[in-house]
Amino acid sequence: VQAKAYLSDTQAASNDVAQDLVSLNSGRKLYNEAIEKIDQREYELAESLLKQSIQQDPSNPYAYEALGDVSSLNQKLREAETYYRKAYGLKADERIKEKLEKLLREKQVDESQQEYMDEHFIIRYRRGESLEGSQIRDDLREAYRSISQEFGYYPSYKIPVILYERSEYQRVSKSPQ
Repeated sequence: VQAKAYLSDTQAASNDVAQDLVSLNSGRKLYNEAIEKIDQREYELAESLLKQSIQQDPSNPYAYEALGDVSSLNQKLREAETYYRKAYGLKADERIKEKLEKLLREKQVDESQQEYMDEHFIIRYRRGESLEGSQIRDDLREAYRSISQEFGYYPSYKIPVILYERSEYQRVSKSPQ
């Protein structure tokens, strides 16, 4: 009777390990697919795949880092911070730390900015400045039109445009004065 119980427990443990491996492999496969979508600039699909990957394999710091990258590109800075912190908690990597620190500097500037959503752009600019009828917005639209026509490529995502004052840019990018 004891031997039978032992075999039953051993089989159950073996099934759990096998299930964990399947889940881990599935999570890594979804992560790799997501990276391909990021390379193709299909950010919404990449985000969905990365979230599925994390459900399958919550121990993958690279999936959290990639989600942070996608969130940052989409100007979802709070989400990006959460993902970068999770990635850094799983793997204390210098690259992730640098991304998190840059994001935190961006968030400081972001507090003084407002956002204008255009058909092709997410435009962030200093609070209190008017963007309606702005020459910058018109120039961006014209550049988008002419470049898209010339290359025959029309991005399926909104392009973030952040207008910094020189001192803000230097603080965020750590560039010399």
